[in-house]
Amino acid sequence: MKLRLIVCCLLLSIGSIWAKDDARKASEALIKRVIPEKASSFKVEMFQPKDGKDCFEIESKGNKIILRGNNGVSVASALYHYLKYYCNAHISWNGDNLNLPSRLPEVPEKVACPTAFDHRVYLNYCTISYTMAWWDWERWQREIDWMAMHGINMPLAVIGQEAVWQNTLRRFKMNDDEIRTFLVGPAFQAWQWMTNIETYGGPLPQSWIDSHQVLGQQILERQRELGMTPILQSFTGFVPIKLKEKYPDARIKDKNRWCNAFTATVQLDPLDPLFKEMGQAFLEEQQKLYGTNHIYAADPFHEGAAPSNEKSYLEAVGKVIWEVASGFDSEAVIAMQTWSLREAIARTFPQDRLLLLDLGGWNVEKFNSFWNYPYVAGVLHNYGGRVYMGGNLALYAKNAHELKQSPKGGNIQGIGLFP
Repeated sequence: MKLRLIVCCLLLSIGSIWAKDDARKASEALIKRVIPEKASSFKVEMFQPKDGKDCFEIESKGNKIILRGNNGVSVASALYHYLKYYCNAHISWNGDNLNLPSRLPEVPEKVACPTAFDHRVYLNYCTISYTMAWWDWERWQREIDWMAMHGINMPLAVIGQEAVWQNTLRRFKMNDDEIRTFLVGPAFQAWQWMTNIETYGGPLPQSWIDSHQVLGQQILERQRELGMTPILQSFTGFVPIKLKEKYPDARIKDKNRWCNAFTATVQLDPLDPLFKEMGQAFLEEQQKLYGTNHIYAADPFHEGAAPSNEKSYLEAVGKVIWEVASGFDSEAVIAMQTWSLREAIARTFPQDRLLLLDLGGWNVEKFNSFWNYPYVAGVLHNYGGRVYMGGNLALYAKNAHELKQSPKGGNIQGIGLFP
């Protein structure tokens, strides 16, 4: 018994060393990508803060700048803090200022910076269609580095979802031509993943599906090696209209046309046995391609009417979404936007298995502090075609922090950036 315990402890210790080494290597690789000429001036050290919260430290030792963190995101945040506040450098979506001095400035006193928030969430579905639809790996690699340097640890990850849908629908009597016709064009995918349109701008070429499966895998591998927890997708009952022909006895209900302009969509009744069968298949196919970090986005009826607004129906929707996710993954947590939140759906989830994403940080009072569910208070900028730096910037800067200190702030656990 003692020998077995010693072996287990040794294995855990070795695993921890390997994990730290992987995080260090990922951090060093990021530094070389961002400032290749100066990378040798930095030394990365990994440490574990006593309280378990993400934290970084910076100090000078000899001729090196020490960047210390508990994961790749923390180290990358330390790098950006140093570049910004000691070198007057800047890295942004629209350009960089990396005219660094020939001799990097020393850090007079050690800097220690813990985070106030466990979750730092990034990306709105719309961002991915409106801005990122045509990005290749080189552009995504730069964005992931930008995320890490700005402390983001929970990005929405939907690149490559087309392959998940294709593999799932092949199991439900649909051929590839029908599936590619169901899938919308790249610039409209946000609204398909938010369950509001199908077909528009399609059919999607097979070459796109195949190439973006590879791209999605590259993105997730990089995010994970830096210590991020990507948000994958769950199943909410949105299915192709064609499925009505394939399963005439299934309860598949028509939904209103989104914005009265695009193609109609349908919803599989949560009480129909096909719902759980398809949900299980979807999560299986997604995990085969992309693995999991146990957090899944589920936004039923986003900006659309449900087939029924009866409380019992909405509760059944929430209940079965949770049963599918938790039945597949015992560690599952559902991430749900509050944009079109329905209380009857949300409150069917266990208190510790739902993370609400308040995109604009403005719904706390409307939803009674989110009934004490954990949530993220976000900033929704560049909204409605506005690209200038304007609005109540002071409010954006302090909103999440004030909610954290306020009794009305409820169970706030994170901040978010949802352009």
